[in-house]
Amino acid sequence: MLIIVVRRGLLALAATGLLNVSLLLRAASACSLIDVNNSTARAVVVAQAWWLASALVAAAIVLVEISRKGRSLLVVAAPLLAASHPAWWIEPRYAPDCTFANVEASQLVFAVLCAMLCYQLLRAWQSAVRSRRSGSTGAVR
Repeated sequence: MLIIVVRRGLLALAATGLLNVSLLLRAASACSLIDVNNSTARAVVVAQAWWLASALVAAAIVLVEISRKGRSLLVVAAPLLAASHPAWWIEPRYAPDCTFANVEASQLVFAVLCAMLCYQLLRAWQSAVRSRRSGSTGAVR
């Protein structure tokens, strides 16, 4: 896939895809100008912060499901996903675009858990709407 990025009036060309190649000049020189030890330590802290946010979202998923008194696989999947979070098992290494793999994987897990929470909230809302409709149509005055 080819993406054209316009930034500060300059046209920059970036090729992304399976090879994760970037043709931006800034991306190649950005990693060489930073302190590797400090940025690696910061990546670990950031990944752990994403883990904490993921754990909170997983707890919210479980609470929504318990309050609905439903039985769903998400009650098991969300805590397992938070417990096996990539912040604990992916080493902080630079990617070609100077990002860290553990931080990006942590962000992906957080996004998946947020999608699961949105799904749970939508199901709870639909259930509440259905119960209100069935309660109001069945009543005879």
